[in-house]
Amino acid sequence: MAVFGALSSTNAALTKANIADGNMTSNELNPALFAIGIIIFIGVAIVLIVLSAWYYAILCNLVKNAKSPSPSLKTIAKQARTKLMPMVWTGIIMAILMIGICLLTGIIVYLVAVAVGLPAIAFLIIVPILILGFYWLFAMATAAMTPLAGTDAIRYSYNLVKNRWWRTLGRLLVMGIVIGLASGVVTQIFTAIVGTRGAPVVFLGFYLANVLTYFLESIVSVATIIMFFNYQETRPELLEKFIKAKQA
Repeated sequence: MAVFGALSSTNAALTKANIADGNMTSNELNPALFAIGIIIFIGVAIVLIVLSAWYYAILCNLVKNAKSPSPSLKTIAKQARTKLMPMVWTGIIMAILMIGICLLTGIIVYLVAVAVGLPAIAFLIIVPILILGFYWLFAMATAAMTPLAGTDAIRYSYNLVKNRWWRTLGRLLVMGIVIGLASGVVTQIFTAIVGTRGAPVVFLGFYLANVLTYFLESIVSVATIIMFFNYQETRPELLEKFIKAKQA
């Protein structure tokens, strides 16, 4: 998000500079800048997706080896790198399914809302996304730590969470509230401290606040991974069943 914000700010600054120079008016769109912005955006997005998958795979391995002598970080990073394609593929499948479900639900909710004259029920579009989001919570961890990927990882995650959806929701809700409050407090503290200082200090303050926020969010990721391994331990036969079905 910070990178995308910086790109937007840069494009806005360049656009203002062109307006100031008389090269374009405020109502015109600079095609060259727009094309460059799109290319940069797509490139940065791809890099961030790959790096995020790699980071998550490393995190999964670190959590798994926390209670035993673990390999070096370099070895773990190499192992995690082999899982990049399965994880990216799983993420793409999840995104396609989510978008499709969102569109289908949106159409149904819209038609029902128009039929009954209650536009307020449009919020129901988030219900299936919320439900499936928790059922698919462990799909990426599955792709990172097992031979499963794509729809197999999604179905495995669904079966792990099945009959434990409310428990999973409750745990993550509590963690989300705690982390959200902590992040908000940290941001407010940094804002209060550096708000009246010079630009370099303000930039540094907000940068440190973002770093701390990402650290707090990583705690949620670690907790989710721990939950994944705990759920796995309660149903060890499930993974073997999926692997046999995949090999058949």
